[in-house]
Amino acid sequence: MSSSEKIFNCQYQIGLGVHYHMRRQQFFESWHRVTGALSLIFSTSAVAFFTQQAQIGMLCAAFVAVLQSIDLIIDTRGKANLHDSLRRDYLAVNQTLLEFGDELDDAGDISIKLRLAAIEMNEPPIKKLLLEICHNDASRKLGCDDDQLHKINWFKENTANLFNWSSSIPKPGAAK
Repeated sequence: MSSSEKIFNCQYQIGLGVHYHMRRQQFFESWHRVTGALSLIFSTSAVAFFTQQAQIGMLCAAFVAVLQSIDLIIDTRGKANLHDSLRRDYLAVNQTLLEFGDELDDAGDISIKLRLAAIEMNEPPIKKLLLEICHNDASRKLGCDDDQLHKINWFKENTANLFNWSSSIPKPGAAK
């Protein structure tokens, strides 16, 4: 494998990791912000004051309690921080790759791959379809042809952070 092919493969792997963890971080941060905003909007005193009905205030208090419990159980803030840390780890490997310039020898290639493997060991389980979306992001960034991109259903693409959808890549030998 030529030096430029090694560099491209490393850039792809790094880009894939950066895009994946950036999307996960943004998802968990957004979830946390929405929970905070809804908690503020539906706080008991505000609702009771505006509606002049204590029962609606109690229902809103229960809604806020459930919402904040889910946020606490899922630990959206912690998960956002984890994905931010992993994204930063990938960016640090990218910095090392840039230091090699246009020449990446076998030893450098192995060093980069070992660092990438070390990061992957700390990753939570991967969402397959989200990884494919990030494949498309990284491929576009590297200037790959459109035929290298995965075709993903728009609904699944927009809910890939919520559900662990199966892969959009047809299985070998499957009917098209």
